[in-house]
Amino acid sequence: MVERRPLITTVIPTYRRPRLLVRALRSVLRQTVQDFRVIVYDNASGDETGAVVAELAARDPRIGYHLQERNLGPDANFNFAMSRVDTDYFSMLSDDDLLMPYFYEQALAGFAAYPAAILIASPLLMVDEAGHVLRLAGHDWPPGFYPQPRAMLKMAEHEHFTWTGMLFRRQALEIGPIDAEAGMASDLDWLLRLTGRHPMAMAQRPGAVLSIHPASASSAPQPSHYWPSWTRIIANIGREEDVAESARLTAQHGLDRRLARALLVTGILACSRAEYQQADGAAAVLQSRYRRSISAIVLRMLAMTCKTLPFAGRVLTAAVNWWRWRRPGDHRLEQAALDRYPELLEVPGPIGRKAA
Repeated sequence: MVERRPLITTVIPTYRRPRLLVRALRSVLRQTVQDFRVIVYDNASGDETGAVVAELAARDPRIGYHLQERNLGPDANFNFAMSRVDTDYFSMLSDDDLLMPYFYEQALAGFAAYPAAILIASPLLMVDEAGHVLRLAGHDWPPGFYPQPRAMLKMAEHEHFTWTGMLFRRQALEIGPIDAEAGMASDLDWLLRLTGRHPMAMAQRPGAVLSIHPASASSAPQPSHYWPSWTRIIANIGREEDVAESARLTAQHGLDRRLARALLVTGILACSRAEYQQADGAAAVLQSRYRRSISAIVLRMLAMTCKTLPFAGRVLTAAVNWWRWRRPGDHRLEQAALDRYPELLEVPGPIGRKAA
């Protein structure tokens, strides 16, 4: 008898985060739509990751596990996972992030409403370790249909939000693999190429949680996350022959403007963390590529001031944190929505029968 194929696959690439991985898995298992499989791709963690997944899988056969023989790097592990998707729909979940319980249900309703869409995206709650909503990524994307290349142009010009809150049709894989040379923004590169060729749609309710913690890249973005890898993304857009030349050029200009802003912002963040070499590197690029002498001078003066006056670094850190993350009261509605699911953010202790 041929085994029935589920409707959705969620892949979770992981490396040495077994407790957070269990939390991510449980967020998938709590979905209101239960027609799925979830597969963990362990990038040679060499710890208890396999054991904790095996214990959960013994209770729910929809959980699968693959152990890489060696560490492939994050992008290669993602590509390996994506190449094995054979269901009509799929999503990609980082091991420290979470899905809201209605994520699949909302996205499938979006596909029913917009059958031409290659993906359904939902806003993303950025949440700290204490469970406070810091920000709503995607708040400036009105719900509805985005014909190509409208979404590509919007992502290029403005802030994009990660694929954690997106459900894709399997046909999206035809765009090709993730480009590792795009660096920390390889997801942006892949999404730009995808939405340049295909329409997408936006859902209304937050569909996922992006965890902000000291080990997450989102908590401490650096100039080296943007330069020089974003030049690769800009070049990739220029090679998209299925996209009109005018759209490609507009997207490239938008990305270049974003890169300049990102270098200034992350340079200031680097000063607040006493990472003066990173700040100097950002200043050098702003001076040489963009001829933004004033921005370069500001970064170098900030770095010098923080070096010589320790209290200035503390003041800058407080100002940066206030600017980056709005006060919790600014997100009362989003916080209330998250608080309806208090078990969602619980990080388990040792996984045993009582913890299941």
